[in-house]
Amino acid sequence: MRTIGLDMAIPAAYENYHIQMPVVRLLAFAAQTGVIRWIPSAVESDAAKHGTLTEEEQQLYKIISYRRTFTKNMINEVKMIKENAKKVEENNTPNVPMLLFSSNGKGTGMDEDTWERLQREFSMEQENSILIELDASHYLHTIEFEKIAEEIEEFIGNLR
Repeated sequence: MRTIGLDMAIPAAYENYHIQMPVVRLLAFAAQTGVIRWIPSAVESDAAKHGTLTEEEQQLYKIISYRRTFTKNMINEVKMIKENAKKVEENNTPNVPMLLFSSNGKGTGMDEDTWERLQREFSMEQENSILIELDASHYLHTIEFEKIAEEIEEFIGNLR
């Protein structure tokens, strides 16, 4: 078994994280009523900005995002995020080879330096991990996909 992590939201990231549920509920209401379409930045993401999507695919991405953002499941995930982080922390991290990719912290909702520090600390606590820090925002797989693919192939190849 091995683990590959993409800019992981490790439990320590949620210790001082304040979730503003009124804002989440307001955005959910905006999504359900269609008002969110008047706030394009709510669904603009690095996948559309930096990825390899064609113009048509970018439009489809926006349509899907408008229809499928702030769903009941997403709101429940936000409500449970701290509790779930505690559950993860209570269980030991498996001692398996790990390849971890870390962003520059942009788009995480957290201070960028703190995000990077937490990623480094988590990696150093693991016996068998490799941390690759990328100068890209949280959805780094849409920006640095070629680098990530290369590193994963090498990582898996070295474990055979």
